[in-house]
Amino acid sequence: MTSSIEARAFVEKFISDLKAAQGGADRDAVVAGALATTYSAKLALGREVLIELSASQQEAYVAAHSVHYTRRVVAMVSQCGDLAVSGVVQRSDTEFAVAATAEDKGSGHCEVSFRVRTKDGAYWIIDLTVNDLSMLTTEREAISSCFKSRDRDVDRLIAWLKESAAVQAVR
Repeated sequence: MTSSIEARAFVEKFISDLKAAQGGADRDAVVAGALATTYSAKLALGREVLIELSASQQEAYVAAHSVHYTRRVVAMVSQCGDLAVSGVVQRSDTEFAVAATAEDKGSGHCEVSFRVRTKDGAYWIIDLTVNDLSMLTTEREAISSCFKSRDRDVDRLIAWLKESAAVQAVR
């Protein structure tokens, strides 16, 4: 049986590990280990598009998207200061919303909501909302736009994801 206490502990450990991470590669590893990147990749492109791709294209897309999305999440969460969990709401038997707050490194207050799901005893962050901005929603919009602007060519989309991830790694 899953509980709000376990979901809270999962997010608190994630925040602690992220804070302790030394540099970009360590932060990427912490975030990648907690994100449901395959879920987000499939949702961002759409299942109806994915089933049209070959197995190797699906694999390449999910791999490129995972690195790209991980680095976007790292960048977004890094803008917040020291996050502290402030509450948990159980949304279903397997899904929780874990709220955290911090003073923004820039100019104010930072509110983060981690949408956490459990499956087979493991917890995964399936979305996070920073100051009312859903990472999954914005990712889905960006991927859709990028895919359409590249004539629905998944190989060009994969190249863009890789390029974008490389640029984000430099920041």
